[in-house]
Amino acid sequence: KITSNSALANLDGLANITSVEGYLDISYSSGLTNLDGLASLTSVGGDLKITSNSALANLDGLANITSVGGTLLIHSNPALTDLDGLSSLTSVGGNLHIVDNDALTNLDGLVNLTSVEGLLYIQQNSALTNLDGLASLTSVGGYLSIINNSALTNLDGLSSLTSVGGYLYI
Repeated sequence: KITSNSALANLDGLANITSVEGYLDISYSSGLTNLDGLASLTSVGGDLKITSNSALANLDGLANITSVGGTLLIHSNPALTDLDGLSSLTSVGGNLHIVDNDALTNLDGLVNLTSVEGLLYIQQNSALTNLDGLASLTSVGGYLSIINNSALTNLDGLSSLTSVGGYLYI
């Protein structure tokens, strides 16, 4: 857990970690602008939580992660403009929540994501204009909820989606 630390400026001391078998929580660390110290990380077996990091501008340090076994939560990171650091991610074993990231304009970093086993929430991202980054997504095991994204103009990025296990809420 890396939480509630305003003085922490980087994660460089974690450069040799290649996997986290359990839960990784990076929250309320107002000094972090990036996650570059996690560049060797390839998988998280449990949940990956990235929430309420006021200065976090990108997720580039997560570029080698291919899977998250549990829930991936990206919530309330007001400076986060894109998810490009998640470009190697192919599957999420639990839920995927992308909620309340005010500067997030696109989901292009999820270009290789093919499945979300649980629920997919895309909510309250006021600058999000498209879902094109989800072009490879074929299945959502739970329900899909896309609500209160005031700049979103179309759903074209969901053109490969063939299966939603629960309800579809737009």
